[in-house]
Amino acid sequence: MNRIIIQVIIGLLILQPLSAQVHSDSLPPVAVDSVSASATAPVLLADSAGVHTRIDSLDTLPDSLKTGAAVNDSLQKAKETRMPVELRKDAPKRAYYGKDTFFYVFIALILIIGLLRQFFPKYFNDFSRIFFRRTLKQRQLYEQIIQTPVPSLLLNIFFFITAGIYVSYLLNYFGLQKIDNFWIQTFYASMGVAIIYLAKFSSLKLAGWLFNLSSQTDDYTFIVFMINKAIGIFLLPCLILIIFCKPGLSNSVLTLSWLGIGFMFLYRLYLSFQIARNRVSVNLFHFLLYILAFEIIPLLLIYKLLLMVF
Repeated sequence: MNRIIIQVIIGLLILQPLSAQVHSDSLPPVAVDSVSASATAPVLLADSAGVHTRIDSLDTLPDSLKTGAAVNDSLQKAKETRMPVELRKDAPKRAYYGKDTFFYVFIALILIIGLLRQFFPKYFNDFSRIFFRRTLKQRQLYEQIIQTPVPSLLLNIFFFITAGIYVSYLLNYFGLQKIDNFWIQTFYASMGVAIIYLAKFSSLKLAGWLFNLSSQTDDYTFIVFMINKAIGIFLLPCLILIIFCKPGLSNSVLTLSWLGIGFMFLYRLYLSFQIARNRVSVNLFHFLLYILAFEIIPLLLIYKLLLMVF
């Protein structure tokens, strides 16, 4: 028993220095490492917080401001580009008056005059010969034209249409229109021209029957409506140029149309005076009185009536 106790004591004495050496070897590295780690940790924190984090935030702050300014600029530009569209949507709508209807109407009129020329070539040849007085057989041509009433009637209607368009355009040109729709105004103008010449035709027939001058009034009526047919054909190309050309050329063609119509009316007066002088014993003064009574005064009365009505 004593022997065992002595062996244990000897063993403890041998192991005590070894354990102390192991303990002393393990503690210093831990202490040094922990101290150095604790000493260097604030430095790393200071570097990351004071240098890296702060410098990155300061560097990225102007970029964010620039990005925000760019976004604001893009939004402002988008608003500016949308503004005219909104203004156009809110703008009052204006009626569009194109020239498509004029185009189709003129095509139809050209087609009508072409068909008449194709189906009644002899009538047009006789009409041109008697209009320009290229032959001495005036009476014979007159009788031949009287015997073909269909092309004469169609050409009279053609004159009423072209004259109505021309009068309606003149009303708009001088600012005297009373109806906003051009084609309704043209219809009324054509009807007015037709009523004027039908009344003139009826009054001449009645005067010839009353005064036993039917032959003379028939000749005068023929000249009146012959000049009207020529005016109707003359107005078609004038209207096409007036409507579709530029303003400068349009005004020039309008002036030429006035000169042409004036020339035809003077030509009609000349032919009428020739008939009156050959068939009836009348001088120039009486003929001028007739022109004043049956040509000028009725037009003035109709103009006054239109002013009172509209």
